[in-house]
This record gives sequence, C-alpha cells and structure tokens, in this order.
Amino acid sequence: MIDLKGKRALVCGGTSGIGKATAEHLSNLGARVLATDIGHKFNGDCEATYLQIDLGTKNGLQLTKKWIEKYKSK
Repeated sequence: MIDLKGKRALVCGGTSGIGKATAEHLSNLGARVLATDIGHKFNGDCEATYLQIDLGTKNGLQLTKKWIEKYKSK
C-alpha cells in the first residue's frame, strides 16, 4: 500500500463522484486533502478540508492560491 503521510492533495470537484472517491482514497492513504467544489458540501468518509469555490473564475483561482499557501504551511 502507498503511504502518503506528509503529502498534500488538492482535489477539484471533490464532493461527488470520482472526485469524492479520489479525496477519500488519498485521505485514507494518509494525505492531507483539500477538496474543492462549486456548491456541494463535502460529506465523505475521511478527514478532508473543504473549500466551496468556483475554480472557473479568476477570483476563485486567486482565493484558492491564497488558501493553498496558508494550508501548505500547516
């Protein structure tokens, strides 16, 4: 099994379908996961940080970049 302890992952569209499954799997392997989505709340079986944001906008990308800078230092 892969050990992702100490690694970080950003999963876009991470609240449903393949994105949700990916966020859960990476978290279960030990990664710290940031799951983003436009409007759906994250309700997964793992520890993930959720950010409701539209990455299709310039503002959304700028806010995500700021959040990642803060998130990666923890």
